[in-house]
Amino acid sequence: MTQTLVVVMLRTQHIPFFQSSPSRQLGAALTLMCLVSLALPYIPRLSTALHMQYPYPSFYGFLVAIVTSYILLVQGVKTVYMKVYKEWI
Repeated sequence: MTQTLVVVMLRTQHIPFFQSSPSRQLGAALTLMCLVSLALPYIPRLSTALHMQYPYPSFYGFLVAIVTSYILLVQGVKTVYMKVYKEWI
């Protein structure tokens, strides 16, 4: 899930979702991937085959904190990169 969100962060020099939004196709694909990753432990046959367990409810609080921190870190590094090199990739 974090890597799909990093795709949105790195695709533009602007601040994603505020200054620049992804195309509908990319947004739909990323949303679908995030939903699938969250649903995997709850699909009975698949979770059994992959030896997955239901996550504790507190996991989702940590997940939000980790993903938010990661997104802020990526945006910060991107900003520093643009200040040093005066352009985006």
